[in-house]
Amino acid sequence: MPSLTPRLRESLDPPIAEFKSLKDERQRHIPVETSPLHSLTVAVSWRVRARKSNRGWVRLFPALHFYWVSSENTKTIVVQSFRSYDVPEWIRRSLATVRSWAERSNFVYQLVGDDLLELTPPWYRLRAAQHLTVVTDLARLLLARVYLQRGFDRVIWIDADVVIFVPDLLKIDSNLSYGFCREVWIDKDFSGSLNVSLKVNNSACMFRNDHLGRKFIDEYISACMTIVDGLSHVQDHTEVGTKFLTLRNRQCPIPILNGFGLVSPLVMRALVNGDDDLLAQFMGWQGAPLHAVNLCNFFRVRHANRDGVPDDVFLAVLDKLVTSKGSILNAQIPLGLGVPR
Repeated sequence: MPSLTPRLRESLDPPIAEFKSLKDERQRHIPVETSPLHSLTVAVSWRVRARKSNRGWVRLFPALHFYWVSSENTKTIVVQSFRSYDVPEWIRRSLATVRSWAERSNFVYQLVGDDLLELTPPWYRLRAAQHLTVVTDLARLLLARVYLQRGFDRVIWIDADVVIFVPDLLKIDSNLSYGFCREVWIDKDFSGSLNVSLKVNNSACMFRNDHLGRKFIDEYISACMTIVDGLSHVQDHTEVGTKFLTLRNRQCPIPILNGFGLVSPLVMRALVNGDDDLLAQFMGWQGAPLHAVNLCNFFRVRHANRDGVPDDVFLAVLDKLVTSKGSILNAQIPLGLGVPR
């Protein structure tokens, strides 16, 4: 296991220390960051800034808040990562939906920053070059393994560009040892015809601290390093993420986390423009209700006149999904369809 940087090591300690103390207690308050704009050094300040009173933990530091955690669920931690600067409003709101879902589910929540990337070997970061997603694909696995080794029963990773819009119905199957996100990718070719690809991605993934879960995460970490080591330079940003998982799924089906999905730029614009025909095709291929989707920050552009998705479109999609509680998508599911692999 790679060594942790001092700041990242410290950022892991608060929820771990709190988790251990829960063994002999029924309930406790666990602090989490209220804003993704605070650095990892702030995340550890709770240990010296919070004190316990007769009414529980008292907040003494404005960057932190507390939420009530039930002892039977504190063995699960939800982890996200995003930089502490240039945070788009729609990312901030997406992060808030995940944090709120973790609170509703009584899970521990942790938001980490750029230090996450330092978990990966220097040679790996150099080989990945400008493809940051290839680095984060490995880093999330290394961080998840750290949490498993420190005693958590489950680690759930959710990308920062995932919005949860039906939190009450989003559940993680307790019988899975590991799981990933189903992806229905829809775009158009030069002739205007629809292309549909069924894939598996890691925008939402879960690992359980059992034999199968630990075995899979170890094999996946090894595969990432082997793949990148065998390339002179990385050309595909999905090389060890969607590309690897989709191929693996064709060889041996990968467990799917139901309720999670992804909307391509074409589907996002269909949501904004009210294109029910395309949404019906999308949900027909999806085959099951969606409670959370990845909004694909990879396609973000700062100017509307460039190819890609500007922030106002991301915000419009997020608003429609949250306001409708997902019905704008789920009402389009054809009756009688099964769930595609």
